[in-house]
Amino acid sequence: MNFISNLIQRIVKLIRGLLTLSYTLELSEQQIQKRIDSLGIFPVKNKRRLLTVIASDPKIALSNTDDRLGIELDLKVQIRPIISITGHVMMQAAVDYDATSGEFRLDDPRVSDLQIKGLPGEYANVVREILEAIAVGVLSGITIYQFQSDDKYQRMAKRLLKKVAVEDDRLKIKVGLL
Repeated sequence: MNFISNLIQRIVKLIRGLLTLSYTLELSEQQIQKRIDSLGIFPVKNKRRLLTVIASDPKIALSNTDDRLGIELDLKVQIRPIISITGHVMMQAAVDYDATSGEFRLDDPRVSDLQIKGLPGEYANVVREILEAIAVGVLSGITIYQFQSDDKYQRMAKRLLKKVAVEDDRLKIKVGLL
């Protein structure tokens, strides 16, 4: 009887351990930056009427203020025929997970801060519209990480995603049973 009781206790302990099993994958700004750079999609140029906007040199910024990923871009704004000014834009994007492919993608990118000194007021809204179009057209859907299908642990992790959050200047992907 004591043997059966002891065996049952061990099985219960093992099951509890398995149920609370979790793992957190951490991606640094540098790892995400390397992924974005490897895609070779920047610089991006967009023209409207007399206005040309060139967005280049993306820099990833992970902030603990929310669970969105920051992307700062250098800007060059040309107003034909004579004005050429530079500035920066900060965009924020959510991270979406596709369980079928195991991909973590940028989603819902938005312009959060625009700094262009010397931009004539009548062009500010057009520049913002162009940048929103760049955000949606270029940044939406970019895969920043993908679970590897040839790794049995990552295949299992694909089905056990619990949380994606920005904490301690890292993108943290938590997987587990509970």
